[in-house]
Amino acid sequence: MFAKKLTKGDTIGILSLAGCVKDEFPYEKIEEFFDRYDYRVKFSDHVTDKKRYLAGDDDTRVRELETFFEDESVSAILSSRGGYGTLRMLDKINYDLIEANPKIFCGYSDITNLLNVFYMKTGLVTYHGPFAVSDFGVDDLYAITVKSFFDILEGHPVGGFVHNDDFVCISPGMARGVLAGGNLATILSLMGTPFEIGFEEKILLLEDVSEPLYKIDRMLTQLRLCGVFDKVRGVVIAKFSGCGVDEDVLKEFLREFFEDIRIPVFYGFDASHVAPRYTLPIGVEYMIDAERGSLRFI
Repeated sequence: MFAKKLTKGDTIGILSLAGCVKDEFPYEKIEEFFDRYDYRVKFSDHVTDKKRYLAGDDDTRVRELETFFEDESVSAILSSRGGYGTLRMLDKINYDLIEANPKIFCGYSDITNLLNVFYMKTGLVTYHGPFAVSDFGVDDLYAITVKSFFDILEGHPVGGFVHNDDFVCISPGMARGVLAGGNLATILSLMGTPFEIGFEEKILLLEDVSEPLYKIDRMLTQLRLCGVFDKVRGVVIAKFSGCGVDEDVLKEFLREFFEDIRIPVFYGFDASHVAPRYTLPIGVEYMIDAERGSLRFI
């Protein structure tokens, strides 16, 4: 199920669902950015709330999310930032309400939980893509980020996506499947819960930030022991940034790890914590070509 595409003049709702925004909230920069592209912005009432490391208490964040889905004036919902907190919301959300009011919903990092669970529970295609604060509330905008965001959400023709300069083919091959996943640590937090991602016949997107290599090893090994790599049809690893080792060491580890798994895998893709980033529909079928480092729509 696709939400209605964006049209000039639409309103984009911005709210905080995970970690609190620690610095001054860039209201004006965000408004100015979207105004340049003929869009309006509506900030939630509690977008700057703080409760320890969270953007307010769980019930308030759930209420703001559901309010934006019900609000007929809001065409798309964009998270301010990631951090941590959406896991605490999953058993409190009214998924019937979301299914009855399909909207564009976009984010990454901790928002990985909601992107995948919304698709699993309601069939709504969601979007692994930019944040309001760190992508559109800054002075240095990335052209790829901006173009991909509007091309995808306005429904312009896009054939697919290609690798970045970090690209390396980890395991060759081609496969087709529905895209799922996002942040590695967040995906792990769903394992063993009623909200665990359905991995069967999926293309799995993975990325993470500031996780040492041994933790990446541990998390990937957990996925292997859970049988995830026997279920998915391919893996796109965007980037494991800040892992404390050179890229060559990381890539050598990934080649060794996936050596006997025998599915297409490539590394180096603009869908991580390092800008720029593509806006990728979650719940849509793609073809992965690991040797070319590409994902294309089918």
